[in-house]
Amino acid sequence: MFKLKDSAISVKGKNKKKNDHHPFKVINVDPDDQGYFARIQHKNVVKIENFTENDVRNASIVFVHENLTGKSFPVKCLITHREKEQFELTFKPYDLIDNELINTGLLMAHHTHALVTASNLSLIISDILEQQDKNLGQLIRFEMETEPAFGIVQKLRLSPNNWMNVSQFTQRQIDRGKIRYQHLNDLPKSDRISVLVMFQKQLIRRTEFVINFVTHLELESYGSNVYNFSRNEKEFIISKAELAHQTRPILSDNESIQYRLRSVPSYGTLYLLATDAWQRKLGLDSQFSQKDVCERRILYVRNNSFVNIDSLRDLVDSFSYDVIVSNLTVLEGDRSVIDENHLYLRSTVESSSNRNDVIFDLIKQPKFGRIEIENDDDNTVERNPSRISQRLIQQRKVYYVHDDSENNIDFFDFFIENFTDNGRINAKFSIEILMKNDNPPQRKCHRRLNIIRNRERILTNRDICYVDLDLNTWPSNIVFTRIYSTMGSFHFLNDSMAQTFTQQDLNDGLIKFRHNANLDSGKAIFSITDGHFNLLSESLEIRASDPYIEIVNNTG
Repeated sequence: MFKLKDSAISVKGKNKKKNDHHPFKVINVDPDDQGYFARIQHKNVVKIENFTENDVRNASIVFVHENLTGKSFPVKCLITHREKEQFELTFKPYDLIDNELINTGLLMAHHTHALVTASNLSLIISDILEQQDKNLGQLIRFEMETEPAFGIVQKLRLSPNNWMNVSQFTQRQIDRGKIRYQHLNDLPKSDRISVLVMFQKQLIRRTEFVINFVTHLELESYGSNVYNFSRNEKEFIISKAELAHQTRPILSDNESIQYRLRSVPSYGTLYLLATDAWQRKLGLDSQFSQKDVCERRILYVRNNSFVNIDSLRDLVDSFSYDVIVSNLTVLEGDRSVIDENHLYLRSTVESSSNRNDVIFDLIKQPKFGRIEIENDDDNTVERNPSRISQRLIQQRKVYYVHDDSENNIDFFDFFIENFTDNGRINAKFSIEILMKNDNPPQRKCHRRLNIIRNRERILTNRDICYVDLDLNTWPSNIVFTRIYSTMGSFHFLNDSMAQTFTQQDLNDGLIKFRHNANLDSGKAIFSITDGHFNLLSESLEIRASDPYIEIVNNTG
């Protein structure tokens, strides 16, 4: 059904004050193959063959299209008192009513903004329709029937970062990344927008667009945290290959990820590059963002008097030794040898000191493991030595032993006196622990799920909570599968059936249980997996009842 507008039919004449000025008559339209004109009277649709310009102006005339084809067709009409004057209306039908609407909503953090993309909200249009009309995305419009309670919807204008508040937007604007939701106040679990999906002025459907907020973001490191500094380098740019963090389960804007210096390099200086001609020295408590790192604006400039190996390697020209310090990799709970490929000092000049054994004096012992030295003479093992001989390293007698804790980084600090009186080396030896998935998920809470009979309720980690002690196993890795219950069913917030879901979904309040059975008590049975361990036949006790008030004895 298409409502005619006066912009579609308008005739100029002398008698504009007459309400029935310019009566029209339909002279060729096939009701079986094309459709018919009708007048809206008291919410009823009455088929007609005559109408006036005033009827069109009052928006009471519609054209009802009944054919399933999408071909364009002309309809001829004439002006009744000017029978020689005919005009033609061309109707171009679009089959959009039964098209599927993508509406996943948004998942975001508080006090941030997120783009509304086509994967969040869009009307699926066939390739044939898109080929017929390239401007179809401009004709599909989303009008907000109710505004969001805790934020605003904005449209990007021509200039970058120039956003304006809007109450409606088109499919094309969504496709081009020009629509976003900006959270403003409070800490709600969700925000909701009632949206009318329109094709021109025709209502296709109503829907609710839900914005869910993540209460907890996990920060992950994607950089190496190491820079291999050659002997001839005086400075280097810290890039995202060395320093990169991002949040889970949703990605944050690089500008919102901030670094604060809790200590400064001992043998160099960090600078923030603003322009080619200006830079700012970064001191204690100085801040910079992940965006600064990605745009290559963090500069490290070394001093010329010492060799420093923190998490970034810094070798100095004036020192008369090449220092080999390479990260050691060890499996969780295992031991690994420290050989000359990991820690070694080699002289670059001819000196009598070449004949001397190099001693590494340990300043700080490893925190999550220990150093061991094997002694072949009496088959003993020295633990936590204060000094390590390079000769023993060459003989592969020095080991690092991990304590099997859930920590993936360890280190020890040491120094080496320089025999040529150029100073001494202060260094840090880094150890990367490869974590095992050696802990199964554990149930953290045991409680019954109470629900109102034949209603639904959102589940949280207070209802079902499993944790995994493994460091690299996140709530999103704990998956609930093979879910079955005689009491009802599990659903996502958009009402789709939850065949599987994760602990992260429960933490974020994205899962609900719907009671739809005659039973008032029973269980939900499911399996749990973290990708390695499987817990079979886990259960959740469920009890349904009429609404009630629970009285809790609280003497506090």
